[in-house]
Amino acid sequence: MSIKNSIGLRIKTERESQQMSREVLCLDGKELTVRQLIRIEKGESLPSLDKLSYIAKRLGKSMADLLDHDRIEIPDTYYEMKNRLIKFPTYGDKERIKQKLDLIEEALEEYFSILPEEELLTLELLENILSFTEHENGPKTEEIFEDVFLQAQQKKKLSINDLLVVQYYFLQIYDKKHQNPKVFDRISRKILNQEISSDDVYNIVLLSSLMGVSTIYSLRGDYKLLLPATDMALIIIERTQQFTYKPGVLVMKAKYFKHYEGNIEQANKYYDEAIAFASFLGDTVLEKGLRAERETDGL
Repeated sequence: MSIKNSIGLRIKTERESQQMSREVLCLDGKELTVRQLIRIEKGESLPSLDKLSYIAKRLGKSMADLLDHDRIEIPDTYYEMKNRLIKFPTYGDKERIKQKLDLIEEALEEYFSILPEEELLTLELLENILSFTEHENGPKTEEIFEDVFLQAQQKKKLSINDLLVVQYYFLQIYDKKHQNPKVFDRISRKILNQEISSDDVYNIVLLSSLMGVSTIYSLRGDYKLLLPATDMALIIIERTQQFTYKPGVLVMKAKYFKHYEGNIEQANKYYDEAIAFASFLGDTVLEKGLRAERETDGL
């Protein structure tokens, strides 16, 4: 019996022995939904340590009781792959997108049987984000990530997967026809209220989410709102030393000064800095994109 099956069976057996329904165990679904619990009990997914801790607490057991002799060990090589997937932006370049999609396929082939549900969801979210970026189309968030999206809207502290599902949602609402302003405003405020973490991977996903917020503000013409998002993004960049993201943030600063304050000189200064930084990084794809964006802004 696999680890997934043995842990799932142990949870189901304990829950049923206490005559506790799945609905009672899951409460309001913020930590764990009924559908997620069903998949865990069937051995279809391995619970993350956070979810396992929640289940153990609801059952009045220790995590060790539910794990018994099963040990969940994820190799460092998987986390190295995950870091490569998250840390380096594609800037919409099809070759970079393909490389990341190939890396996701490799990770799934190598580690699928031992990854907990949260990690598999991370890979699924990243895959869908990349595919949507490449084809500019994809299933609606509510169709494929309904549970996660609803949980993200209810939480105060967002996880990496919460931020990733929000990023997927942002890709869909770049087209104003699919935008629900109330939902976007609620989510954007939530993102701006997140605290910078000691986990650099989390911070980079938060940074990408801030860029998504800024992009939609820009598309809506809400240039005044760009400043808090870009200021927070620059703080994260300095703390994490992820300077590959800095040119994109500087462009948003340029848009703020050009379209809101009407300060052409300051806007040009930020565009100059962004392009110079891309050149310093040796990223010709990014530099070309920045020059095109500058032309679109009439600078």
